[in-house]
Amino acid sequence: MFGCITRIDVLPTPSKLVVRAVIATTLVLCSLYAIERPVGALLAPLFQREIEILAPAFTIRSSYNGQEKVGQWIRFDVYLAGKVHIAGHVLAPFVTPGAEPRSVLEIRLPFSDVFKYFPLTLILVLAWPAKGVKEFLWRCAVAMPLMVILVLIDVPSVVLANIWNEVRNELGVQGVSGWVLFRRCLSGGGGLVLGCFMAGVAIGAAKRFTGKRRVVTPLSGGDALMRATTDSPKASGVAPALLS
Repeated sequence: MFGCITRIDVLPTPSKLVVRAVIATTLVLCSLYAIERPVGALLAPLFQREIEILAPAFTIRSSYNGQEKVGQWIRFDVYLAGKVHIAGHVLAPFVTPGAEPRSVLEIRLPFSDVFKYFPLTLILVLAWPAKGVKEFLWRCAVAMPLMVILVLIDVPSVVLANIWNEVRNELGVQGVSGWVLFRRCLSGGGGLVLGCFMAGVAIGAAKRFTGKRRVVTPLSGGDALMRATTDSPKASGVAPALLS
C-alpha cells in the first residue's frame, strides 16, 4: 500500500493544557487592553461600510470614543436613506420635504462587547501545543483572517438586529427579523462554537501544511527481485544463484 505515513501525536495532559490556557488568556487580554484604542478607531469606519452594504436603505455614521473617563465605545448613528417596505407598511426617509433624513436610532457598543468571540480563537491557537516554530507560525497566519471574519460577523449583526427591530416597532409590525434570530443564535452559544471551530481549522490547517510526508515509490520488476532475494532468499523462494 502506497501513500503518506503519518505519526499519531500524543495529546498533552489536561494539567498542561490548563496552564497553557491560563498563560494564553493572560497574554491575549493584556494585548487587547493595550491596543484597543487604535484598533477601535480603525474598525469603526470598517463596520460602518459593511453595515451600509448589508442594509443599503440606511446611512450609518460611526465614531469611536477612547476617553477612559467616559468609557471606550463605538457609536453608530443610523439614518434612513430610502423607503423601507415591511408587510405592506412603508417607512419614509423624510418626515417633511427638505428636512434632514429620519434618524432611526443611536447604538453604543462598549469596546468589551466588540471583541467577544475572536479572543477564544486566539487563546486556543496559542494554548494548543505545536511541533515547532514553523507550525506555530502557520497556525497564526491561518487564524488571523479567520478572526477578522469573526469580528466582521459579530459587530454588524448587533447593529443590524437593533436597526430592524426598531423599524418594526416603529411601523407596528409583528414578528422577528432574520438578523434578530441570527443574533440570538450567536449570543446563545453559536458564537463560542464558531470561535472554537475557527481555532480547530487553524490548528488542523497548520498541521496539514507542515506535516512530514513519506512518499513510497513502487519498485520496478528487476529492483523488486533484487530486494526480495537480498533481504530474505529463503522466504522469497528465489535461489541465490539467480543473482550471478
